[in-house]
Amino acid sequence: MNKECAFLHLDPESKIRDCPWYDRGFCRHGPNCKNRHTRKVLCQNYLCGF
Repeated sequence: MNKECAFLHLDPESKIRDCPWYDRGFCRHGPNCKNRHTRKVLCQNYLCGF
């Protein structure tokens, strides 16, 4: 993108809300859900058992 462009360029993905069901752990709509499913990064200490 040209930073000097006079027009506002928005990413269409940024308008999609996060899915509250996926954030809780499960969305029954899966890949067909109209909301965004964002995978969370697991804490490395949790994976090691701390």
